[in-house]
Amino acid sequence: MIDDDEFQKIFRRMIEEFFGTYGMQPGGSGIDKMWDSPSEELNEIPLDTPQEGARLERIDIGETVILVMDNCAIEESLQVTVKGRVAIISYAPDNIVQTLEAPFAIDPNRSFVSCRNGVAEIRLEKDESNKEPDDVERLLRFD
Repeated sequence: MIDDDEFQKIFRRMIEEFFGTYGMQPGGSGIDKMWDSPSEELNEIPLDTPQEGARLERIDIGETVILVMDNCAIEESLQVTVKGRVAIISYAPDNIVQTLEAPFAIDPNRSFVSCRNGVAEIRLEKDESNKEPDDVERLLRFD
Protein backbone atom coordinates (compact mmCIF):
# COMPACT_ATOMS: atom_id res chain seq x y z
CA MET A 1 0.00 0.00 0.00
CA ILE A 2 1.27 3.48 -0.85
CA ASP A 3 1.48 5.89 2.08
CA ASP A 4 0.07 9.42 1.71
CA ASP A 5 3.44 11.13 1.22
CA GLU A 6 4.44 8.77 -1.60
CA PHE A 7 0.98 9.10 -3.14
CA GLN A 8 1.24 12.90 -3.08
CA LYS A 9 4.59 12.77 -4.87
CA ILE A 10 3.25 10.45 -7.56
CA PHE A 11 0.07 12.49 -7.97
CA ARG A 12 2.01 15.78 -8.21
CA ARG A 13 4.32 14.28 -10.84
CA MET A 14 1.32 13.02 -12.86
CA ILE A 15 -0.39 16.42 -12.75
CA GLU A 16 2.79 18.22 -13.78
CA GLU A 17 3.30 15.74 -16.63
CA PHE A 18 -0.23 16.16 -17.92
CA PHE A 19 -0.74 19.87 -17.37
CA GLY A 20 2.73 21.35 -16.88
CA THR A 21 3.47 23.60 -13.95
CA TYR A 22 1.48 26.64 -15.19
CA GLY A 23 3.48 29.17 -13.21
CA MET A 24 3.75 27.11 -10.03
CA GLN A 25 6.84 27.38 -7.90
CA PRO A 26 9.40 24.65 -8.71
CA GLY A 27 8.92 21.81 -6.27
CA GLY A 28 5.62 23.14 -4.95
CA SER A 29 2.43 22.68 -6.89
CA GLY A 30 -0.16 23.76 -4.38
CA ILE A 31 -1.59 20.25 -4.36
CA ASP A 32 -0.35 19.79 -0.80
CA LYS A 33 -2.88 22.39 0.35
CA MET A 34 -5.71 20.20 -0.87
CA TRP A 35 -4.62 17.28 1.29
CA ASP A 36 -4.35 19.36 4.45
CA SER A 37 -7.66 21.25 3.98
CA PRO A 38 -10.60 20.28 6.14
CA SER A 39 -13.56 18.99 4.20
CA GLU A 40 -15.69 22.01 5.23
CA GLU A 41 -13.38 24.32 3.28
CA LEU A 42 -13.51 22.10 0.21
CA ASN A 43 -17.31 22.17 0.28
CA GLU A 44 -17.26 25.98 0.21
CA ILE A 45 -15.49 26.07 -3.17
CA PRO A 46 -18.08 27.10 -5.78
CA LEU A 47 -18.44 24.48 -8.47
CA ASP A 48 -19.92 24.91 -11.92
CA THR A 49 -23.58 24.11 -11.71
CA PRO A 50 -24.76 21.56 -14.24
CA GLN A 51 -27.19 22.73 -16.87
CA GLU A 52 -30.73 22.02 -15.84
CA GLY A 53 -33.36 20.88 -18.27
CA ALA A 54 -33.10 19.25 -21.63
CA ARG A 55 -30.58 20.21 -24.32
CA LEU A 56 -31.20 19.68 -28.01
CA GLU A 57 -28.45 18.88 -30.52
CA ARG A 58 -28.98 18.82 -34.30
CA ILE A 59 -27.15 16.50 -36.70
CA ASP A 60 -27.70 16.85 -40.46
CA ILE A 61 -26.89 13.70 -42.46
CA GLY A 62 -27.85 14.00 -46.11
CA GLU A 63 -31.61 13.63 -46.36
CA THR A 64 -32.05 13.01 -42.63
CA VAL A 65 -32.00 15.37 -39.65
CA ILE A 66 -31.37 13.74 -36.28
CA LEU A 67 -32.17 15.64 -33.11
CA VAL A 68 -30.75 14.33 -29.84
CA MET A 69 -32.26 15.58 -26.59
CA ASP A 70 -30.80 14.71 -23.21
CA ASN A 71 -32.39 14.92 -19.75
CA CYS A 72 -35.59 13.52 -21.24
CA ALA A 73 -36.55 11.29 -18.36
CA ILE A 74 -40.31 11.39 -18.87
CA GLU A 75 -41.00 9.95 -22.32
CA GLU A 76 -44.74 10.65 -22.13
CA SER A 77 -44.03 14.39 -21.82
CA LEU A 78 -42.24 14.58 -25.18
CA GLN A 79 -44.33 15.40 -28.23
CA VAL A 80 -43.06 16.06 -31.75
CA THR A 81 -45.34 17.31 -34.51
CA VAL A 82 -44.40 18.01 -38.11
CA LYS A 83 -45.98 20.24 -40.70
CA GLY A 84 -44.30 20.50 -44.12
CA ARG A 85 -40.68 21.47 -43.42
CA VAL A 86 -41.23 22.38 -39.76
CA ALA A 87 -40.92 20.20 -36.65
CA ILE A 88 -42.26 21.40 -33.29
CA ILE A 89 -40.71 19.75 -30.24
CA SER A 90 -42.58 20.11 -26.92
CA TYR A 91 -41.25 18.80 -23.61
CA ALA A 92 -43.64 19.54 -20.75
CA PRO A 93 -41.50 19.17 -17.57
CA ASP A 94 -39.08 21.89 -18.70
CA ASN A 95 -41.68 23.94 -20.62
CA ILE A 96 -39.58 23.62 -23.77
CA VAL A 97 -41.20 24.34 -27.10
CA GLN A 98 -38.72 24.50 -29.93
CA THR A 99 -39.39 24.91 -33.63
CA LEU A 100 -36.98 23.58 -36.22
CA GLU A 101 -37.07 24.01 -39.98
CA ALA A 102 -35.58 21.19 -42.02
CA PRO A 103 -34.01 21.80 -45.44
CA PHE A 104 -36.65 19.48 -46.94
CA ALA A 105 -40.29 18.48 -46.54
CA ILE A 106 -40.53 16.01 -43.64
CA ASP A 107 -42.17 12.62 -44.18
CA PRO A 108 -44.29 12.02 -41.04
CA ASN A 109 -44.71 8.31 -41.91
CA ARG A 110 -40.96 7.55 -42.00
CA SER A 111 -39.91 9.98 -39.24
CA PHE A 112 -40.05 8.85 -35.61
CA VAL A 113 -39.06 9.51 -32.01
CA SER A 114 -37.33 7.06 -29.67
CA CYS A 115 -36.28 7.37 -26.03
CA ARG A 116 -33.84 5.31 -24.03
CA ASN A 117 -32.01 6.01 -20.75
CA GLY A 118 -33.14 9.63 -20.63
CA VAL A 119 -32.00 10.44 -24.18
CA ALA A 120 -34.50 11.09 -26.95
CA GLU A 121 -33.67 10.67 -30.64
CA ILE A 122 -35.90 12.48 -33.11
CA ARG A 123 -35.28 11.31 -36.67
CA LEU A 124 -36.73 13.49 -39.42
CA GLU A 125 -36.70 11.83 -42.84
CA LYS A 126 -37.09 13.57 -46.20
CA ASP A 127 -40.41 13.15 -47.98
CA GLU A 128 -39.50 11.29 -51.19
CA SER A 129 -42.84 11.90 -52.88
CA ASN A 130 -42.90 14.71 -55.39
CA LYS A 131 -46.19 16.09 -54.12
CA GLU A 132 -46.50 19.47 -52.43
CA PRO A 133 -46.24 19.21 -48.61
CA ASP A 134 -49.59 19.52 -46.86
CA ASP A 135 -50.31 22.01 -44.09
CA VAL A 136 -51.63 19.42 -41.63
CA GLU A 137 -49.81 18.95 -38.33
CA ARG A 138 -48.98 15.30 -37.65
CA LEU A 139 -47.75 13.75 -34.45
CA LEU A 140 -44.63 11.58 -34.87
CA ARG A 141 -44.80 7.97 -33.68
CA PHE A 142 -42.60 6.56 -30.91
CA ASP A 143 -40.40 3.57 -31.68
